[in-house]
Amino acid sequence: MLRGAWGEGGDFEGWVGEYSQESSLCTDPRNGHSCRDHFRHTLVIIKGPKGYRVELNSTQSMQHTCSFVLTMVPDAEKLIYESELGVVSIERRDDILRISSGGIDSTALGLGFCGAHADIDGLGFYFLGGVR
Repeated sequence: MLRGAWGEGGDFEGWVGEYSQESSLCTDPRNGHSCRDHFRHTLVIIKGPKGYRVELNSTQSMQHTCSFVLTMVPDAEKLIYESELGVVSIERRDDILRISSGGIDSTALGLGFCGAHADIDGLGFYFLGGVR
């Protein structure tokens, strides 16, 4: 797993990297058993000219997925994406980069990022500074 470090002066460049972990929320749609060993959650943060390109792929309950590619901009100590429905953000809490959708429906009826049995709100990725 590639991990970043919090940059100097609130700089988000230390968050740039690729984060990967087992899909602990994954279940098989046929029998409900865990499929955590077959899928991985991934988060990629890339510095771009207008902010940070953030890519997410997550396999969750009944193998429904959440997936997006967004340009997020710094706001205080968060990266944010503003939509017509509200704000999606990523913030660092201790050693975790936590995604928040602020209660916005992330399924096809809302943001369209997730299947019916998946959600981005509260999804976290381990962040240990200094490891490249």
